[in-house]
Amino acid sequence: MQQEWHLCRREPKAAWLHPVLNTEQNRKRNPHPARARTRPGSGTTVERSQFKLASLDSSAIGPIRGRRTSKVKEVAAELGPVTIRELECSDREWVRSFLAQQFGSTRVVTRGVMHYADELPGFVGLCGGHPTALLTYSHKDDELEVVTLHAAARGLGLGSQLLSAAIRRAHDLGCRRMWLITTNDNEPAIRFYERRGMRIAAVHRGAIAESRKLKPEIGFFGVDGRPLEDEIEFELLLKSDE
Repeated sequence: MQQEWHLCRREPKAAWLHPVLNTEQNRKRNPHPARARTRPGSGTTVERSQFKLASLDSSAIGPIRGRRTSKVKEVAAELGPVTIRELECSDREWVRSFLAQQFGSTRVVTRGVMHYADELPGFVGLCGGHPTALLTYSHKDDELEVVTLHAAARGLGLGSQLLSAAIRRAHDLGCRRMWLITTNDNEPAIRFYERRGMRIAAVHRGAIAESRKLKPEIGFFGVDGRPLEDEIEFELLLKSDE
């Protein structure tokens, strides 16, 4: 569907909730991946620890650049309230641009399946009316999979609110569970999901090697240079009477 973020640092664009590293450009920039500051990129969501509020227009970005994370809420209050709404057809161009910026691709591989995230349903998080975060999902039978979850800035509660919206949608669709994939390197994302009541359902060892057969640009090193090897499957079981 990643934790100290500093908006003033110039880091590769990334989303700490998203799991699989997409590092072809990183290899070109840094031929020594073990020493590279890498970014996540191929499964869900919240993908690394450095962000800029890049999805806002220039007038909105200006006040935020150069400030500490502790100041983001203060600035966001000046921009306007945080709201969540469903993705619309008119959002598709923005979705493609946002995913390319935060994740490096619109293609996501989870459990051996290629998803085209820019074509999926989902929710968008807005700050003062500006699209700032995105969740996309796939619904099949009685399960809802969160495919991507990205936020351009930390501290606004966008990731949590988007996840809550996905849970409500899963209930509405009569799903028995909501699930998602992150990767073994992405400890911030793992902590994020655990704090929100999700549990590890399975560890798919060596799954990233299989994902590279579908998406060769997936890198070999993830958050903080850790080897990118396994898919971590999180789930939230939903009660039918809720």
